Amino acid sequence: MILIKNKFLEIINILRASFISLVPYYVLYSTVLLLIEILKHFNLFSSFFTLEESHNLVKLVVGLLPLLVNISISFHLTNSHFTSANRFLTIILSLIIYLCVELIVFGINIEKYILPQSMIFAILIPLVVNFLLSNYLKISKSYQEKLNNSISNNIATMLIYIIPFILIFFF
Repeated sequence: MILIKNKFLEIINILRASFISLVPYYVLYSTVLLLIEILKHFNLFSSFFTLEESHNLVKLVVGLLPLLVNISISFHLTNSHFTSANRFLTIILSLIIYLCVELIVFGINIEKYILPQSMIFAILIPLVVNFLLSNYLKISKSYQEKLNNSISNNIATMLIYIIPFILIFFF
């Protein structure tokens, strides 16, 4: 019970650190909104930057939040001792799965898909991916030593990561 409580508190701390690291994004978002409101108030829009383009800019900045949350959580999870996986590969896997789940769940046509929308998936998918990947890597540690002895380290690492990526992706 204590082990579960400690893991839960560790995940909460990781989530807290992930959202704290997004403070510069929120400052950027607030600055963009403030500048647009100033332009509206003083009627400074021109043919170069119209009101419609300002709304598109706000949609773009808002649409980046789920992607940034996904990346931030994946990054902080791999930095903790929760997983020993390669940071870059875990972030890429988490992003790919997140975007695919978004397309499948919401039934969006890939040609019309621009930015993700689900914050719940942006939070849950990195947690699940890191959990599954860390458990797989713990299991495969003995096989990795045998592979390192028989083939080069780079190929062994690729094999160790390709199999869980495929399994986790289709899971």
